[in-house]
Amino acid sequence: MRLIFHHDQLAAIERKATGFELEAKALGETHGNMTFIDRREYRELMKRHGLSVGLGDTVAKVTKAIGLKPCKGCRKRQAKLNKLLPYS
Repeated sequence: MRLIFHHDQLAAIERKATGFELEAKALGETHGNMTFIDRREYRELMKRHGLSVGLGDTVAKVTKAIGLKPCKGCRKRQAKLNKLLPYS
């Protein structure tokens, strides 16, 4: 499955992570002002730029911010939440 982004959407994401739009365009196929990116590649791109891929990443960031250290079980739950509730 591929995701479709208008270049304005990629620019909005780029404001959060430097170089995101350029890398997304390099990974995907650009047609006019639209970029088509494979979902798996998009998730890897998000991870490389420190953006949350799913709910698990958001929960991990919040718990880290309040001072809780992640355990092995936390990482498994994070991965499971990301798979169950992805942002893309």
